[in-house]
Amino acid sequence: MDFDITKTSELARSKADVSDFSLPLSDSYFKTLFNNLLIPAVILQPCGTIYYANNSFFKFFDLEKARLIKSSLLDYITSSTQDGLIRLLDEPNLLKGAKPASLSCRFIDGNQTTVDVELSLNWIQEIEGILVLIEKKESCTENASTSQKDTEELENLFYMISHNLKSPIVSIQGFVKLLLECFDKKQSPEERHFIERIQKNASRLNEMVQDVLQFSRLSQKAPQLEIVSLIQVLNNIKVESFFRLNEKKISLKIAEDLPEVKLDSEEISIIFQNLIDNAIKYIGDTREPEIEVGWEKRPRFYVFWVGDNGPGVREKTHDLLFNMFERADSTKEIEGTGVGLAIVKGIVEKYGGHVRLTSTYGKGTKVYFTIPI
Repeated sequence: MDFDITKTSELARSKADVSDFSLPLSDSYFKTLFNNLLIPAVILQPCGTIYYANNSFFKFFDLEKARLIKSSLLDYITSSTQDGLIRLLDEPNLLKGAKPASLSCRFIDGNQTTVDVELSLNWIQEIEGILVLIEKKESCTENASTSQKDTEELENLFYMISHNLKSPIVSIQGFVKLLLECFDKKQSPEERHFIERIQKNASRLNEMVQDVLQFSRLSQKAPQLEIVSLIQVLNNIKVESFFRLNEKKISLKIAEDLPEVKLDSEEISIIFQNLIDNAIKYIGDTREPEIEVGWEKRPRFYVFWVGDNGPGVREKTHDLLFNMFERADSTKEIEGTGVGLAIVKGIVEKYGGHVRLTSTYGKGTKVYFTIPI
């Protein structure tokens, strides 16, 4: 699409009388300061006519100073975004200096191409004009591309670190086992205690590596969509968790009318498995411990939740718990890697859903997640 950058807005011309307009720009300090601003800026008459522009404006938009004389800022904005500026220029609060204003619009540069910009408008009483600062906006495509690149690099880093840690961890575990077997009778209680601590920490590190590898793999895996029976998924998890549930005498209540959904069966199983594992792990010594799996259908998505009546977590940590390796202060003594909820969040967001946690300290926790229908 071609734009005529020399065509001055009729609205601006009808209101402007450049010969009667003057600004105290003779002050050399003001001129120097204004011209050397790193951000493009112009000074407008109340009608929108450009009175003065700084060096950054001409450089950034590749414009010649001669073409700017008596033109309107509207001449440099695409027709589809001119109405917003026209409304602002008629805004009484702006012209009285009571309220600055901002506007997103599309600018036309000297090469007849468009640039997305943000305008910040401020009335300057001393010069009876409007100071406009112009900031280029990154396009959504640029932001998405940068974000995707950063995510891929982070996932590759996770994979590389985790993969390279596996061998030394296995070696540590092997040597510790050998020490315990070879020197069983010669060890003092203190020596055995230290060796067992090494063994325990090596095992925990191995679990963390496995979880990070799973996180990396699931982040990069393309979903294999199929119709999945959530009742079957939850019943399988209940069977696999039988001994852990029985050990703590936990009642696991699963909604009987869970829907069938079109998802990757492995990924939805991992979501529920991690949430139930967390609930079992952190339910504590609650009397009559109970875990509930429920759901609700909304117009555009399903809401699922896994709740427990355990000790709960403090509100200040709710959002943090979905970060990698983040754990609540009250659970630091309980074995865990702090990766489970990060995996849940990663999978849910891959489908365009959201995940959140609600908890009242001392009264239990619920983790909700949504899946678009």
